[in-house]
Amino acid sequence: MDAEAVPTTAPIPDGYTRVYRAVSEAEYQDILATGLLRQGPNSLEGKWFADSLEDAKAHGKGLMPDGNFRLVEVDVPDNAPSLHLDPDLDGRGPARFLHNDDLATLVPRPLE
Repeated sequence: MDAEAVPTTAPIPDGYTRVYRAVSEAEYQDILATGLLRQGPNSLEGKWFADSLEDAKAHGKGLMPDGNFRLVEVDVPDNAPSLHLDPDLDGRGPARFLHNDDLATLVPRPLE
């Protein structure tokens, strides 16, 4: 994991929220290869995103305590049909969930 990951400085489009996700090395490599957020084997029908980089790191450490995770950022539309908000997912801060149909339109950006 790159502990010093830095979000992009690209402006956030109107009607969007910038969110962050801790991903496994396999998911990270898939994002690099395809430019998409795709489902892997034995996964949910969507993905969770943290509202802050710090919360994404906390989720990564909780799910992958060995620290072997990477971080990505995504701009998510505030009006996505499947958007579900959780004010404190797993006690690690605000998060949002999107189903696969909405994920297809998102552009993940790896954080190095």
